[in-house]
Amino acid sequence: MAALVLAAVTLVGVGLGTCRVLAEEKAAPKEVSAASHYIRAGATGGSNNGSSWANAWTSFSSVTWTRGDTYFVAGGTYSENVVVAKALSGSQWITIKKANATDNSQDAGWSAPYATDQASINGTVRLSDGYIEFDGVTGSGTTGHGIKINNANDSHILTLGANTGPYHVFHCEVRGRTRLSEKGFDGIYNNNYTSLQKGLHIANCWIHEIGRNGFTGEKLFGTSYSDYAMLFENNVMEVVGGNLAGAHSQGMQMGMGGDSYFIIRNNIFKKHPWFGNDLLPWRNKRESPV
Repeated sequence: MAALVLAAVTLVGVGLGTCRVLAEEKAAPKEVSAASHYIRAGATGGSNNGSSWANAWTSFSSVTWTRGDTYFVAGGTYSENVVVAKALSGSQWITIKKANATDNSQDAGWSAPYATDQASINGTVRLSDGYIEFDGVTGSGTTGHGIKINNANDSHILTLGANTGPYHVFHCEVRGRTRLSEKGFDGIYNNNYTSLQKGLHIANCWIHEIGRNGFTGEKLFGTSYSDYAMLFENNVMEVVGGNLAGAHSQGMQMGMGGDSYFIIRNNIFKKHPWFGNDLLPWRNKRESPV
């Protein structure tokens, strides 16, 4: 069996608490943003202060993050490790969003390739402090993702800050160096060591070429299926695991205490080397490759 689609089923695994698939749950609402800012690789001739496409920041490292605001990212190559961090201010979100015609076509200095070209981050991404949305806007299955995170090193590719939340990750391609790395690293990593978190939503992402787990999420705890710990939907996870050091190799690892109310639906899992330890439990015997 080369691919597995999870939809409209009940999932039970070691240390998972409550986990099932429901059709009616929706993403948690997000407040409307206060101001817009602009990031464009290679922007020249402007003041590079993020105030417009002409004056866009040329890298993520130059950005001043403000709670409640939206940051539009033009297509292009960003060769850097990205860190988005700003102390919480109530429940105000920071939204990082791929440039798109619906939101941006009337902006001064707009150019269509800002939307049609992929924004490719050659490095890692770390989202810290919670209430952050990272949205590629377009893409599903294995094509058309507005944002690609392409990490060629042995490290977690997209890290969601420990003991903080919630986070939203939409329409992103998350690509590692190789499945057969000798050091374990994860595609999306959210390990909450000291406090329970909820409201994690990952949708329409393509997670692939990962040396260890496609996704790790620990101490995620919801109170109901409408106040969920995690909603993981419409993603493709493939060529994951096979770590030569023998440490893990799941598609998804969850369950280190206090975990409950996961919603996992309409995802495709394929080309995993160890199917017996592949999806949700993390302490099962490895089985034959698939």
